[in-house]
Amino acid sequence: MPSSNPEYLHNRSQKYFQIIFTYIKLFQNTCVLIFADQFWKAVIYLLAYLPVSKFIGKLMEIPETKLKVLKIAAELISAKGFYNVSVREICEAAGVTKPVLYYYFKDKEDVLAELINEGFIQMKELYAQYIDPGASFEANLNGLLKVYQNYADSYPYLIRISVHVQIAPLPEKIKLLSKRRSEELISMITSIFAKGIKEKYFPIDIELGMLVYSLTAPFGILIAESILLKQNTKPLKDNLKKYFDFWKTQFLKKGL
Repeated sequence: MPSSNPEYLHNRSQKYFQIIFTYIKLFQNTCVLIFADQFWKAVIYLLAYLPVSKFIGKLMEIPETKLKVLKIAAELISAKGFYNVSVREICEAAGVTKPVLYYYFKDKEDVLAELINEGFIQMKELYAQYIDPGASFEANLNGLLKVYQNYADSYPYLIRISVHVQIAPLPEKIKLLSKRRSEELISMITSIFAKGIKEKYFPIDIELGMLVYSLTAPFGILIAESILLKQNTKPLKDNLKKYFDFWKTQFLKKGL
């Protein structure tokens, strides 16, 4: 099962322990104030330390309001262009005030940077679920298909913004961030194929970068086309699997 991946379980456990520790500390400090007959100070402490939005945020990967703003911003920017969308427009569409948006983000550029980082984080988490460094090339190659299928199914708004970032005029800082994140992702995936060469699934002299590109680039095209046309993800998953099976017949020396 994917969830048995040691790295994934370790990361999840750390997050839960951090949440538990936060609430234990909060409970201790509140009790001290209450037992000292300072009830109202305890109430003020709670409100000051943990406003409602932060309280919810502690229990979630991304606070609900922040996620809503990101999704709305992704849709608007990918449809109209970064320079044609204002902070006011994002706020109105998301149903939040400007102070709320500025609570989470410095400016509009920071919103876009967060979307790029979020896309990388979600891919990395799926990678940790389905790819085990100690497993065979065969197991991890099949896991890589699941990474792409699940990412396409769960994060269409991140895919739309990713496509937009590749083709649209944007601040140089955003372009550099996107390039860096793409390189980090490709580096992770390349390690899978390097192991495949070591296990003699490919000729020893094959060009590693082009080998990775031969699978991931068509995956990216299929996903982008489907998401941009707002097609159902079931046919997309099937098409990814079809290309995956075709790719194996063309490139692998061993039958998987």
